[in-house]
Amino acid sequence: MMQGVQSRFADGDSAQNRRTICGIYDDHLIRSTTFNNQVQDPDQGPFKLLIVDSVTALFRVDFSGRGELSERQQRLNQHLIQLIKLAEEFNIAVLVVNQVMADPGANAMFGPVIRPIGGHVMSHAVHTRIFMKKGRGETRICKIIDSPCMPEAECVIQLCAGGVADADE
Repeated sequence: MMQGVQSRFADGDSAQNRRTICGIYDDHLIRSTTFNNQVQDPDQGPFKLLIVDSVTALFRVDFSGRGELSERQQRLNQHLIQLIKLAEEFNIAVLVVNQVMADPGANAMFGPVIRPIGGHVMSHAVHTRIFMKKGRGETRICKIIDSPCMPEAECVIQLCAGGVADADE
């Protein structure tokens, strides 16, 4: 899919050379200078977009169970603050992908209640929250849950070789 997106917006080889991937496998590397230096390196940049996939996954692995919930939330908050500072200092967009879970304590009479992982820390740290769920085939339903500058709204998109497109009606 990346090659299709690259060819849609630029010369594929040029786009491939301008992309940097930094694999982070534990909470300590997030806080290390290696991560910060790679984002701030002028030879690598200028960066326009930083994508963090599964932002809470590492914290859920490193700090499991209710006994470590407080520590996990504090570390997650520190990481999100670090991302906010990077966004503001270098004027880049940050896209944070998160997981959701079913809330077992919710009223089952109204159907399953889906909540984002990370609780209030995630809710307060991000600017705009968009909930995506699978539609028919390759379509996805995107709903703006919370945004200071946009009303709650919903649209249907389609994932294709060229990236994201309007869904076929």
